[in-house]
Amino acid sequence: MDCPRGTCPSPHNVLYVAAGEFDRVQAYRLRKSGLPEATPFSQTDEQTGSFPNDVALAMLSGECR
Repeated sequence: MDCPRGTCPSPHNVLYVAAGEFDRVQAYRLRKSGLPEATPFSQTDEQTGSFPNDVALAMLSGECR
């Protein structure tokens, strides 16, 4: 993810959506009100036929390579 000038959201302020109909997972920044922005700031490439309906996240501390 490219985040110019420190614009990356905190991992605690992001809503990850399993967008099954679009064959991808999308990430939305959450506003201070708790509502997501209208458009995703990041998404996976389309994986035709994958129809993801669940998302599992692993929050790792430090650098992971």
